[in-house]
Amino acid sequence: MFRRICKYLFASVLILACLLTQIGCRGGKVRTVTLYGYFDSPRSYRDESAGSDEIFRERTDAADALLGELHELADIYGEYPGKNNLATLNRMAGVAPVALEEKLLDLLDFGVKIYELTDGEINIMMGSVLSLWHDLREEGLRLPTEEELASRAAHTDIASLVIDGAAGTAFITDPGASVDVGAIAKGYACGMTVDLLRQRGVSSFVLDAGGNLGAIGRKADGEPWNTGIRNPDLSDTAHPYAAYFLLSDGCLSTSGGYERFYTVDGANYHHLIDPDTLFPGTRPGSVSVYCSADGGASPLCGGVADALSSALFLLSDEDGLALAARAKAAFGIARMTVIYADGANASVHEIP
Repeated sequence: MFRRICKYLFASVLILACLLTQIGCRGGKVRTVTLYGYFDSPRSYRDESAGSDEIFRERTDAADALLGELHELADIYGEYPGKNNLATLNRMAGVAPVALEEKLLDLLDFGVKIYELTDGEINIMMGSVLSLWHDLREEGLRLPTEEELASRAAHTDIASLVIDGAAGTAFITDPGASVDVGAIAKGYACGMTVDLLRQRGVSSFVLDAGGNLGAIGRKADGEPWNTGIRNPDLSDTAHPYAAYFLLSDGCLSTSGGYERFYTVDGANYHHLIDPDTLFPGTRPGSVSVYCSADGGASPLCGGVADALSSALFLLSDEDGLALAARAKAAFGIARMTVIYADGANASVHEIP
């Protein structure tokens, strides 16, 4: 799923593994549950809202059910009985339209909007190119040839994706094209899940979905949530974090090439592919983006943060910050922060 993020990190972890801890806290308990499986990442729920253990489990069960549903719908590697998903859509490319659930049609529509906003830096129709890199990264033996990349790049036109909201269908008109929503789906799902919890009255909660954070309110003691931006230089064990960031309501996403890569002839090649060069972006370090809407995190905040962190990783600082400003206006984001990390150093930019 989503190019099987760092699957080697979790190979020894059972899909249903669960750790539940409870610690005393002013105003109630700190309740944390960590699970594995969706989006090939661990996900953790931390609740400091008032309420019983039973209410906590009801909240996390509801959140996990939604994440699980979105995971299956956005899966490009496998299909599920009785459900059409992106794997189904890709399999039917050039054959016929596919009836899809509204949640998935909304995700695809969001992907088209992100393509337009980023001038193609984030293109959910890059599946043909990304699958080539994915397969070679799994083999770990060689790089794609220019001929292979050019052949795949001929099937990345966003216009080949036809979304018919009235009919409830999507169709990929080019049989050689495929969808890959890895740059937006996990953040989008995180934002939707946080919004579900807010609608259920949750007031103090953090969801960590494998590098995508979604926060509701503040901690039980009134302080904002504090998270570390990881030092992308993993060899620098003396400085594990490049920066710390305080958030109360909103979603935070980080993109970098320091975890998901393979090595050929002594050089590392990560998963963030530049659509202009068809090779991994050359920026060192990582980019983090925080988005918050008025009154909290809207369902789109997670998707915007996820998409922008990937797009800004591929752009110069000047172009990236200009794109962030356009996105802030286009999606009605109340607060947006961009953090560039290079080793133990970080620069923080509040987007006006």
